[in-house]
Amino acid sequence: MTSVTNIQWTTANAVLALHIPEPHCHTPAREPIPSLRTFAYWLLPFGMVTATALLFVEVSAERQLSHVTVALEQSQRLDIATTEQMLIQPGAGDIPVIEAPVTAHAAAPREQWTLTPPPIPAYEPKHSAAPPMPHAERGVFLTPSSAADAVFLEETMNQVSKFPNPALIIDVKGSFVYFASGAPMATEMRLVRPLYDLPAIVTKAHERGITVIGRFIALKDPSLASRKSETQIRHPLKIRSVGNVWVDGENAVTLQYNREILEDLVYSGIDEINLDYIRYPTEYAQSDIGLTGAEKAAHIGKFLRMAREVIDASRRPTRLGISTYAILGWNFPVNFEAVGQDIPQFAKIVDVISPMAYPSTFAMNAYYEPGRDKGSRMYHLVWKTVVGYRELVGPENAHKIRPWIQGYGVTEKNMNDQIQAVFDAGACGFTVWSASNAYGPAYKAMSKMQVPPDCAN
Repeated sequence: MTSVTNIQWTTANAVLALHIPEPHCHTPAREPIPSLRTFAYWLLPFGMVTATALLFVEVSAERQLSHVTVALEQSQRLDIATTEQMLIQPGAGDIPVIEAPVTAHAAAPREQWTLTPPPIPAYEPKHSAAPPMPHAERGVFLTPSSAADAVFLEETMNQVSKFPNPALIIDVKGSFVYFASGAPMATEMRLVRPLYDLPAIVTKAHERGITVIGRFIALKDPSLASRKSETQIRHPLKIRSVGNVWVDGENAVTLQYNREILEDLVYSGIDEINLDYIRYPTEYAQSDIGLTGAEKAAHIGKFLRMAREVIDASRRPTRLGISTYAILGWNFPVNFEAVGQDIPQFAKIVDVISPMAYPSTFAMNAYYEPGRDKGSRMYHLVWKTVVGYRELVGPENAHKIRPWIQGYGVTEKNMNDQIQAVFDAGACGFTVWSASNAYGPAYKAMSKMQVPPDCAN
């Protein structure tokens, strides 16, 4: 005789139901406790099924976070790990002392700042718009520790300076502030961890004709969320936090904290501030967040307008960019509801839009059909993403598109295909992402790329 036990594991994105036959085992009456052999007979199959089930659930959840529904921004494992997971957080005695913090001189008194800018559709930039030339920067990403390594930084500059319109993308802010900032809130909370001399890097790069872009992680900020719990994302009715990793883009403390850092950053001489993780999380059930896509976009929009105001007030030529989900260029309405990245509206505020067109984050055996779709899988996924984004933002903002492409786990041919896809889709520039900062195949491909004649050199 056999009975059946129903066991169910549930995650935010996957449910696994198992039906496990239960062996009919008689325990002798003289044994009040089952023997070790009987106990092992029960435990071993259950343990094996449990391990298999948990692995299946993990893989299923990972796939749910991929481009099946919304793009996987940066996976939590291997080469697309975030900077915070790669960087060994320095102890108090290990932090290098970087003198002369960057400060926003002649800034308005902080108590006079306002956080109620006009609605997104009505926004008008305070400076004259530059001619709509395509953003043609072509560069690679560096972690804070790589930027702090003088030898590695020199080698990287030597490599990228060989290419037309070279650029370096450097992490400037994540859970910590990586450049020497005098921002009051960050300083008070001991979150300023200067690992490199940013103005010196900018000066050195500019001498070689290299554009410097600061990657600024905006709303995924566990340090701020844990120290200032009022910044956490909360359900509007349940008033319940979804966790201490993400912060609300319209929260006054969130805005003030980031405004202070941005004010210092813009005076470092940096050419562009690119906001990453400028979205809502996908790892939580959307019912726990309790906001529509439009409501999420409104919260994010306040953060974007704050950043725009800081740059405009500085009267510096610094550009404002955002890194966004690639899948929005394929199916905007569905994925917009999850992440709140209103690309058509945000395009009115920012100068650069960088969809993260990493082919490895698209579900395998999907989005590409050999024989039907032109070129290789890597070519098609990048090409389709850029074309979709051009349609989203319209011809008046198409020049702002400069995608991220994949520099990890690739061959030189993979890189050739991605770069050609960018050009064929009508964009002129790109930035290459590799969390390990290993760019051998990328450098080889970039040395052979044929820039279209209608692109800026």
